[in-house]
Amino acid sequence: MYPISAKRVGAKAVKVKEKNLRADVDALVAAITPKTKIIFLANPNNPTGSYLGKDEIQITIKKG
Repeated sequence: MYPISAKRVGAKAVKVKEKNLRADVDALVAAITPKTKIIFLANPNNPTGSYLGKDEIQITIKKG
């Protein structure tokens, strides 16, 4: 669904690999560029059912 949604508006979808069937927040942050406008995070994930708690996904991005 996410790549289709991105393509529909002329955006490029960037996939980030999971770690142990869970979203890898560090990898998501590392994939952010100045062109990044939105991040889709399936939480809970489908079909694995994995879930990240608030403390695991809360991030601060400092603009330098």
